Amino acid sequence: MGDEERSLIITQLQEQVARLADEKSIALDALEMATTLGTFETPVDAADGFQILVRETATRVSSLFRLKSMAVYLANEEDASFDLAYCDPESDGSWFESELEVLIEDGTFAWALYRNRHVIVSTRDEKGRLLLHAIATASRGWGMFIGLLDQPEREIYDISYALLTNILLSAAHALENVSLFEAIKKVKNSLAAQVADRTRDIRRSNRELEKALAHSKELAREAEIANTAKTEFLARMSHEIRTPINSILGMAELLWDTELTPTQKDYVQTSRSSGEMLLDVINDILDFARIEAGEVLLENVPFDILDEMENVCRVLAFRAHEKDLELLWRVHPSTVTQVGGDPKRLSQVLLNLVGNAVKFTRQGEVSLDVKPLEPADLPEDAPRAIASATRSFLLFNVSDTGVGIPTDKQSLVFEHFSQADTSTTRQFGGSGLGLAICKKLVELMGGHIWVRSEPGAGSTFSFCVRLDALTDSAPMYARTDTALSGTSILVVDAKPKTAAHNALLLELHGARTRVCHDLETAVRMICESEANDPFDCVLAAFDLGPDNGFALLQAIAAAMTRQLPVVMLFSALNGGRVKNRAVREGVAAHVVKPCRRGELLESVELALGRRKESEAVAIKAQAAVLPPMRILLAEDHVPNQRIVELFLKDQPVTLDVVADGEGAVEMVREREYDAVLMDMQMPVLDGLSATRAIREEERRTGRRAVPIIALTAHALASERTRCLEAGCDEFVPKPVRRAELLAAIASIAPEGAGAGDSACDVVVPDEVADLIPMYLESLHADIAAMHEALASGDLDAVRRLGHSQKGSAPSYGFDHVAELGADIQKAAESGDRDATAALVAELDNYVRNARIVQEKDGGPA
Repeated sequence: MGDEERSLIITQLQEQVARLADEKSIALDALEMATTLGTFETPVDAADGFQILVRETATRVSSLFRLKSMAVYLANEEDASFDLAYCDPESDGSWFESELEVLIEDGTFAWALYRNRHVIVSTRDEKGRLLLHAIATASRGWGMFIGLLDQPEREIYDISYALLTNILLSAAHALENVSLFEAIKKVKNSLAAQVADRTRDIRRSNRELEKALAHSKELAREAEIANTAKTEFLARMSHEIRTPINSILGMAELLWDTELTPTQKDYVQTSRSSGEMLLDVINDILDFARIEAGEVLLENVPFDILDEMENVCRVLAFRAHEKDLELLWRVHPSTVTQVGGDPKRLSQVLLNLVGNAVKFTRQGEVSLDVKPLEPADLPEDAPRAIASATRSFLLFNVSDTGVGIPTDKQSLVFEHFSQADTSTTRQFGGSGLGLAICKKLVELMGGHIWVRSEPGAGSTFSFCVRLDALTDSAPMYARTDTALSGTSILVVDAKPKTAAHNALLLELHGARTRVCHDLETAVRMICESEANDPFDCVLAAFDLGPDNGFALLQAIAAAMTRQLPVVMLFSALNGGRVKNRAVREGVAAHVVKPCRRGELLESVELALGRRKESEAVAIKAQAAVLPPMRILLAEDHVPNQRIVELFLKDQPVTLDVVADGEGAVEMVREREYDAVLMDMQMPVLDGLSATRAIREEERRTGRRAVPIIALTAHALASERTRCLEAGCDEFVPKPVRRAELLAAIASIAPEGAGAGDSACDVVVPDEVADLIPMYLESLHADIAAMHEALASGDLDAVRRLGHSQKGSAPSYGFDHVAELGADIQKAAESGDRDATAALVAELDNYVRNARIVQEKDGGPA
């Protein structure tokens, strides 16, 4: 081997060593850079976090390659463009922009983004080479690195490209983190701003709430003061109005009992009627005020709904039958009628609604129905609490065929002092408080009331209330009764609904029934049934269209070879004359429409011979006749003093009078009294304070407690409670009625008081002796009807019944009954409710104490 050859080999080895040294250096640099990649840290929370990150990225890339210049572009999300974010040197920025345009136009830029690896292309003038590499993650492209190489490609090692990819991938993740941080920061700032705004709103709301709460407390206090003032005002006005009315009505009552000319009677009756009307208006207003003031407390006692429905219909039967209206009550088969609740308030609502229906109906019918409430029954405005618990409620419907209510007026009828017809020429009277009171009472019972109506087509007033079904109670139609089992009864009534209703009542007692509506059909059915299934009894209405019950009796007698018992249905207007003729014509028993269940059963059993004829019942209550007593009256109003003196003038009473409570305390201290009549509103010392003083002195001295009767014109329920709590024994509201006053005194009179409980003999002709039990039953029914008519204010019905007794009683030897009947007729005609009530009570007392004596033997019958 020559020297040249050796020298060449040495040179090649030296170049190879140099290359290996370079590769070692590059490898060491790459190793060092790869080691530092794991600590690619950038203060992302800095304000210029993106710029710091871009500069750091460019610095790291420049350590891998020799570059004349370089630029970093970042994606702009708003317009999908790329903006120059970094350039070194800065003076080459425009050059890079022009190069970028070419790269975008020829698709190289997109290709580099797609590959996400290094791409080397020539510059626009072919004088240099550009290194492109996307800055991207797997999910998003963040930008592009572009560098102008200052070295041949052959001098660039593969590891440099790999490191470039790692550096730019790390940079992309870092950019993503910065972006996320910025987004989180914005959200945080937004949330912080929202929290700050919400905090300010809450603070402002709290301040406003505190102000509103303070204002509401002030309003509540003012409302309480106003409510107290209103209650006191009503009580005061009640007292101030009732005090003179007490004198007016009391004097009128006393004057009525004197000898008067017809003209004088007219004057007195006009005064009494006007006073009674004014008193009714005051009572309506006070009743409404009691409800608004929360003074109405509901009872929860067991009762039967049917009893209340029957009573309401019977009380209003006179008015309905006077207008020839059909008055019915009906019960849905699944209705449980034995419930717990407040029967008095329920009856008050029913009486008002049915009374209105009768008042506003000229012809047709009025019906009262009850059924379990179903969701479909409720109107849209029903409370949710009711709609979600309908099984606990019963629905009452009062329907009529009356004048109806215009749609635009229906929302007003339950407002106080409001009527559908507000014109001065309206046909129907009333204060406009009745339905408002019904609404309040229904809501107190946890229910809801509404109306559906069409002018000229009638109305249906409906209300639902929560009533508790009693334990072991069952629907009316599920209760078994065999009282009439095995009997076949023909029901004859020209009114189909009444006939069907009465037939159903009989079937509930086990009877088999058939129904017809005229005389000819009735006679034909009776004759046809004789061969196979003869009727045991006929229940026939007296009014049979063109015929009457007597014609039916004669037709049956003419067609039958046997006697068929007939029970006659009379309306409330059929007087005693008709009933007595019915007895003479052979009617076995009778009952008044609308039928009560018990009365109908008793009448049919009586006709079938399964029940004995009723006899007069001895009276248990004492007459309002007082024993000898010493009474103290504490009353500051002189006319009222005079009224009480005159009310007691015919009683064996010694009356002392003082004008204030202090005088009452002194008199009770000095004398023994059997009773004290204490007015509550007096000067010096009022009645409540005087009563407390008397009771305190009695406790201190051990003296016998004197009975004290409160006399007050304050009509609110709270006043009664205050009087009883103060120590009063009885309570009599003003205007004082003579009967009420005497009854109150009699209730606290010494033992052995009272008179008028001895029996009186009534001598009856021998030829009518067998008819007396039937007549007495009829007479008791008429007296009960009088009481019911008085309760409903129907004096005309009382007049008719009094007139009936005036004509029929002498035939049976009851001359005093005839005299009382005439007096009742006269009092009712004059509109004197108090006098009429007193006479009816006297008649009731006389009849209950009557002892029948037959004329032939002079002994008791």
